Amino acid sequence: CVCVCVQCWCGVPHVSMSLDTLVPTAAELSGWTGWHVVNVAPATDGVDAVVQRNSSVVPLHVQTDAPTPTSSSPASPPASPTTPPSASSLQQRAVVLKRIDLRHGKFRNREHHLRTRRSHHVEAAFYKRFGSHLIDVSGCGLPALHAVRWWPLPDGGDAHSGHPKRQRGQQNEHEEQHKDDKQGQCRGQPLSGRLPTAQRDHAADADADVGVLVMADVRTQPGVDPVTNRSLEQILLLDADTHALHALDMLARFHAAMGTMSSPESGGAGECRSADCGGGRASCQGRCAAGRSSCQDTAAAVTSGIGSDSDAFPRCFWERGGYWSLDKRRGDVDGMAAAWEGICNTFGDALPLMQTAAVRQLGAKLAEHAGALDAWLCRQWHGTTVLHGDYKTANLFFHGGSQDPAVSMVDFQWAGPGLCAQDVVYFLWSSVPAAGNHTQRNMLIKSYHTRLAEHTKHLRPALPWRVEVPSFETFDIQCRVAFLDYTRFLVGSMWGASSPQRCEELAHNINRGLHCRSLSHFEAMVCAACDDVALLQQL
Repeated sequence: CVCVCVQCWCGVPHVSMSLDTLVPTAAELSGWTGWHVVNVAPATDGVDAVVQRNSSVVPLHVQTDAPTPTSSSPASPPASPTTPPSASSLQQRAVVLKRIDLRHGKFRNREHHLRTRRSHHVEAAFYKRFGSHLIDVSGCGLPALHAVRWWPLPDGGDAHSGHPKRQRGQQNEHEEQHKDDKQGQCRGQPLSGRLPTAQRDHAADADADVGVLVMADVRTQPGVDPVTNRSLEQILLLDADTHALHALDMLARFHAAMGTMSSPESGGAGECRSADCGGGRASCQGRCAAGRSSCQDTAAAVTSGIGSDSDAFPRCFWERGGYWSLDKRRGDVDGMAAAWEGICNTFGDALPLMQTAAVRQLGAKLAEHAGALDAWLCRQWHGTTVLHGDYKTANLFFHGGSQDPAVSMVDFQWAGPGLCAQDVVYFLWSSVPAAGNHTQRNMLIKSYHTRLAEHTKHLRPALPWRVEVPSFETFDIQCRVAFLDYTRFLVGSMWGASSPQRCEELAHNINRGLHCRSLSHFEAMVCAACDDVALLQQL
């Protein structure tokens, strides 16, 4: 049993544990993929594995003795050969195995658990539904999906907790297994090797808490040099223009490939089928008086465009893209004003501006206008697309040299309809130090807008839908409003646990946004929010 220091793909250490608990057997991988697997080994001795609270991601080197199918719905594994495979018949595969296990996760409440569960199912369905389309048609860099498997809840289990029902004070079998675990894993980490025996494909398991995804390793794509395995901040210090602009270019390509201005089923160019809809446009993403979400029209246009089944929307997308959207965080609004007062006090000694009247009023103003911010974003028509929802440093890989790097993206747990500006703002403020500078930020936003128009024009003949690119003036306003909406989330859900000391502790954890690990970036974001807060009166 080899113990390793498990690290994230960009070099941030997480925990020491047994690597054997994360690597499947050849028989297990054969059963999931339909391949005839001869040997499985962790890539790079496991140093690039990721272990998080509810999931683990492990790059693997796999040997098979037969051609591996490309279908994301593999057939049953072939029978074992009567003779050992010859060396010439062996094929090498570089894959990534993602295990999801929410049975022992720490959740604040039922809503948190359900939201986390659904995010993993959305990611799996997104890869299966759109992965090959995005790779083949638009050239987007993302991993191809080889297999998805989900394990149903135990008989008599609680659909919300994932545990079998039990009497008051009685431990269930999962809790006993966890208590007796001797593998050195702390609570909240996936328990590899204890997956249930009954597995099914993803389609019928929206309530499953345990699953696996087998994907191609984007770091070893053919035709490119090995991935530059450094954080975006380190790259930006060397060549800010090249890498930040390439990341935005890939985001623009993705938005152009996933964008839509109307649903083919909506009865016209963006006209809602409901006569009660005040906006009158299906792609405005608002919710009409009859209760119909036009986000569904936006998603339906994309799914129907590539022949997806009618129920693809609930599994492939959230109703609103991004984990910070108000529909997922309404419970935070009531306490925002008080939370912001505490944040100002916490940062007041390190940042004197936090004691000014304008800054101290920011939380109450964002709370008061939270609904108006969300409604304004919903009413927008131009720039509607499907968001990545978590486009940040930790989910990007840069291939090749520094002069012309290729970019690959992963982690589509929060994909759903929204405005292009929302992904752009999230990326800039969570991952790019230059975003704190007004001039550099505007340069990056203009570059993205230009590339979005170019990719939309290039892809239009190949796709049955298109993103309606707004003018730059409109897009700039969308970015400013989206920025205030994202700041609303940070005030209500994230900054309350932050402090100057905590920023120092998280300084090198690229899975956290810059606004939580850089005091100067936090200060720049507060200043920018105060500059734009006057927009709230115009919504």
